[in-house]
Amino acid sequence: MRYKLSDIIVRPHWKRRKFIIISFVIILVLLIFLPFLLVLANESLASYLHRELAYRHISQRITENSRNDFEKVVILNSFMFLNEEQGTPFIDVVDNTPYFDLVRSIGWCDQKVAGLVQLLEKQNIKARIVGFPSHAVTEVWIDKIPRLFDPTFNRYFVYENDRERIATLEDVLNDNDKLIMSNGNSFSEYEGKSIITSGDYKVWSILIDTKPLYKKMASKIMDFHYFIGGEFFYNLFQDFHFVVMEKFRGSNVVDSLGNMVTNERMLNEYGSEMYFSLYKARSYHLFDDFTEASRIYDNLLDSENFRDDALFFKAKILLQTKKFSELEGHIISIYDEYGEDIAIGSAVGTGGPEIRYSFFIKNYLEKFYSIENWQLEKIFNFTESEVNEVKTLYKRIF
Repeated sequence: MRYKLSDIIVRPHWKRRKFIIISFVIILVLLIFLPFLLVLANESLASYLHRELAYRHISQRITENSRNDFEKVVILNSFMFLNEEQGTPFIDVVDNTPYFDLVRSIGWCDQKVAGLVQLLEKQNIKARIVGFPSHAVTEVWIDKIPRLFDPTFNRYFVYENDRERIATLEDVLNDNDKLIMSNGNSFSEYEGKSIITSGDYKVWSILIDTKPLYKKMASKIMDFHYFIGGEFFYNLFQDFHFVVMEKFRGSNVVDSLGNMVTNERMLNEYGSEMYFSLYKARSYHLFDDFTEASRIYDNLLDSENFRDDALFFKAKILLQTKKFSELEGHIISIYDEYGEDIAIGSAVGTGGPEIRYSFFIKNYLEKFYSIENWQLEKIFNFTESEVNEVKTLYKRIF
């Protein structure tokens, strides 16, 4: 039997080509399913991946139409100011990751700054935390210069005679007599001005460059899948993550989220499985699945510990979905039902769920009212007329 020269040459090449194709397909399949395999493999890593995906989605959605890094920073600074409440007389800060603070919508200066840094990281904007004895702020690199932003009070600073020049930390500490706040008010009115006399400060970073190698790789994997799969991927991943937590973690489902609680007084409340229901609802809410979030909030209305959370977050959904008339009715109905108790509770700084609801919703809308319209338009995807409608609603009710 005789062979052609072409048979001798082509067949080995085809075998190599076939091997390359099969290898590529196997690698591609493994890459596609890798996040889901990691969820099955390690519960703390699964929680970390979910948080990373949340930071990516939130920051991407809010800054999608921003023209430059400065706009992104300003918008995310306002987002953290709006979405974490502080100074609550009846709720302590208990969470130890920025995502859990967003879930509970409660955070002091440290928590807001940490959340801002995480969101900025997902936009490839370098930032770090600056901690003073009395306050915490953020240094954000814009045009390679570290500028100071304060999400607690939604502030940054500019020179009065050069309003294009954003102040650095050193400017604020040493040259503040020449500065004004971003809203045009005098620096002397800055609510966090104690930093200029509070002593030495420390800086630390939670940027991706400081994370262990496996977390760096995990973050990149989630970013890649989000870029490719978008909404389909994060919905699928989140649902799978929750199913695994419920089916495989069993009674330890709350523990599988990580060490959320650092305040002993809150252990019973936030160590309960009811918290997992709130965690799921808030995660769906933060990922813009308002239907599923509302369903779970409704189930929490009979919970003594979480009724106030459910009422407040349902109100936020009404706002986000532009159901402004329903929002007004929702607020008024709670006030009508608990009006006297709310007034007493507000005066003494104590009380049950209805009083906490009052504190949350009033402060939330008050902060909404204080933010510039163009920022709210981007955060909520509102038109200017819709922003003004909500601000008018706030003035009418409160």
